[in-house]
Amino acid sequence: MSAKPTEPSTRIAAIRVAEKRELRPLHVDLGGFASRLEMALARAVRTVKSVLFVCTGNICRSPIAEGLFRRLIGNRGDIDVVSAGVHAVRGQPPSLYAVQVCAEDGTDISDVRSQPLTAPLVDRATHIFAMTGAHLETIQTLFPQGGEKSFLLREFEQPGTTVWRDVPDPIGLGREVYEDCARIIKNALPSVLAFVEQSALVPPGAARTGSAYPGDDIAYPMEPQKSTSSPRIYGEALRRTDPEIFDAVVAEEKRQRENIELIASENFTSRAVMEAQGSVLTNKYAEGYPRKRWYGGCENVDTAEQLAIDRAKRLFGCEHVNVQPHSGAQANMAVYFSMLKPGDKILAMNLAHGGHLTHGHPANFSGKFYAVSQYGVSEKTEHIDYDALQKQAEEVRPVMITA
Repeated sequence: MSAKPTEPSTRIAAIRVAEKRELRPLHVDLGGFASRLEMALARAVRTVKSVLFVCTGNICRSPIAEGLFRRLIGNRGDIDVVSAGVHAVRGQPPSLYAVQVCAEDGTDISDVRSQPLTAPLVDRATHIFAMTGAHLETIQTLFPQGGEKSFLLREFEQPGTTVWRDVPDPIGLGREVYEDCARIIKNALPSVLAFVEQSALVPPGAARTGSAYPGDDIAYPMEPQKSTSSPRIYGEALRRTDPEIFDAVVAEEKRQRENIELIASENFTSRAVMEAQGSVLTNKYAEGYPRKRWYGGCENVDTAEQLAIDRAKRLFGCEHVNVQPHSGAQANMAVYFSMLKPGDKILAMNLAHGGHLTHGHPANFSGKFYAVSQYGVSEKTEHIDYDALQKQAEEVRPVMITA
């Protein structure tokens, strides 16, 4: 088969007629469809991917992300970058500190103007990166067609500082908060770019979000390629295996993010700690102590535990450390049993004032084994009155005072 063009709207196809063994030209008038097809093909050749950063007012976090990402990709024509806000007022310039912290990085965002998040912006975007979990929920609620291409920016952050996945809101705060935001955003952007680059065109029939351009019947949505080098989306394996437990984990992360925790024994661990706790080390049963185990195959667990011991010894300036207690109650029990005899007097902080169950609560071993007196905080200052505590200690004469 051969073909040659005659005019813009006509394509000539030669059909071999078997019985006559000759070529007969076939003129097909494609009309206006040809120009639209050419435009669609031109876009496909460009393979423009549209990245959308979303925050609240589109005057601090998302403009910073837009500016830093533009600087990262340079003059590339295959990635478009915009930003918007879920509660933005159109036409506002970025905040002064946002402009300044970007300028220090060689990025000028002074000409960026705020715009509200709209359906056309969501439809046009191939990748949407939200600054907080609340922003992501808003996108998924108001624009469900964009849910599968929306992500939290900090999911792509390099492991380290925090398990929290929100970029903090700097509006109304000092410049150092803006600098921290810019650092967090900048840390995530290389992985964001890698993820965008690894996205591939999928057939129109697999479109999730419809046309990316108003009036077009042909859409070119993006879908991440399966690649071992792409960033791991948080909890994806758990979501597939046990969605109910996954939902509970996500709900708990949201609860911790949106509430103030006042329980002293609750620690908000870093992302690095979370990765270590969820590593293959948890598969190993290692009873005993480093190099003195009851089972074989503990050499790597020994390394990890010895590192913890050595670091704790340096931190607390002591000769011996046991890093194995599972809870504060067990650690306190070890101290009590080594320092006290059953029936000894102890003076400990009242649970209602910030104490612990091991501070002599009747339901705890400490309340059963020892004669307990309790102190608390001043009703006026909510601080410990040390003069009153000294007087109480002189009256009770405890063997041990528990802080």
